Amino acid sequence: MTAEIRDDLFRKVVGDETAVERLATGFDFTEGPIWHPREKHLTFSDMPGNHMRRWTAAGGVKTFRKPFNMANGNAYDRAGRTL
Repeated sequence: MTAEIRDDLFRKVVGDETAVERLATGFDFTEGPIWHPREKHLTFSDMPGNHMRRWTAAGGVKTFRKPFNMANGNAYDRAGRTL
């Protein structure tokens, strides 16, 4: 898998040689990915399934919240709590 860099600011974040890697499959429609820099996990929503999942390097993808009431968009506050 490759990525086309359209803005040089992207290189400042991930560098020139960062590979794109598929972490999992089998979702209907994912959105709202957020990375937690301290806890090192990726949280994302699968809207049609009313399912919020979380990925870690050690555990892979697991259910974080189900149902999650079709919440659209994910963000953290300054204390690192999911909004």
